[in-house]
Amino acid sequence: MTEATQSDNPNDIDSLSTLKIQAVSGNLSPSIYANGRNQLPIEITAKAVNKDGNPLKFSNNTWISILNLCFAESDKKLNRNGNSGWCFTEVENQYSKEIQLGSHRSKRFLSGEDGTAIIILYVYTDDINTKRIAVSVDTPNGKHFTTADIHSGAEKMSVTVAAIQQIIYRKNMLTITPIYELEKGVNKVIYSDGYTREFDCHYDNYYITIPLPIINAIAHGYGNGTTYPKWICAYDKQSNNQHMIVAHPDNTKKGTETFGFEGRATFLGLDSGARFDLTKKVTFSEHDNAICFTQIAFQTGGNAWRLNDGQCLSNFVPYAFDTWFELFDIYGNYGKFNVQFTDDKLYIKITDRYK
Repeated sequence: MTEATQSDNPNDIDSLSTLKIQAVSGNLSPSIYANGRNQLPIEITAKAVNKDGNPLKFSNNTWISILNLCFAESDKKLNRNGNSGWCFTEVENQYSKEIQLGSHRSKRFLSGEDGTAIIILYVYTDDINTKRIAVSVDTPNGKHFTTADIHSGAEKMSVTVAAIQQIIYRKNMLTITPIYELEKGVNKVIYSDGYTREFDCHYDNYYITIPLPIINAIAHGYGNGTTYPKWICAYDKQSNNQHMIVAHPDNTKKGTETFGFEGRATFLGLDSGARFDLTKKVTFSEHDNAICFTQIAFQTGGNAWRLNDGQCLSNFVPYAFDTWFELFDIYGNYGKFNVQFTDDKLYIKITDRYK
């Protein structure tokens, strides 16, 4: 079968010699999560003929325009591209996976020489229920063909789809694996008179997983401005050590990169002439299928120097951003969490985010 190269007029349809529906997987009782994102790929096979019995050939767009998915018991149409209830679309998303049977992307639109076409549509819903889904063809001039129970002249056929309770991830469902004190090193401040003060630094990686594979994650609450956009939270604790958290939400990106900042220190708003280095080379996302957060700790100590307010860390004005992240599993199930420091500002703390 090949893609159609011509398109007849759907108003010329006299009958459908073929109209069939099934889950792409062939499963007679497929399941999806009722989260409005998880899609079930539905395969429709159709062949239309005119009054002379000759097959009609339509493009994919034409078939899409006249095809509808409907409830088998009532023949009532599902919402095309809807936002609630039982819906269908021709647009595949990244959560198009039948539960336990994975993704099915091998077939798109195919059209045979005899006019037989295979079209894929996608069912999704936020309604926890089980529904029998049929298919109909509705032409611009008002003709209606359906595989629903109330049909006439076509084979009765439907797919029984179970939409089950979505998973909303909470903190107790996360597996958090910290790896502490990686690559200990030494950074420094160089004063205008040439005096150099060194201080220890290291970083910790926190790896977060859930029971199902994570397909997408997004971090929010990055540092203000665009100068240092890669860190999401920073704090100077009371002992004047400097800490920051860096997000690596892309769990497919493994690498090594330098984070942090350097510049000139100020005293009481005046340039001290001292140059500081609060950068650290970090290796991250080394664990498969895990979101990674890095906490970088600079053991600066003392209060003899401060960084530029409004752009970097400050000994006197710690940053307190509303920092959080959200994640989606392969079926579109969702969770969102705050990412903060523990009360002693030594470690990362993950908590549920309800707002």
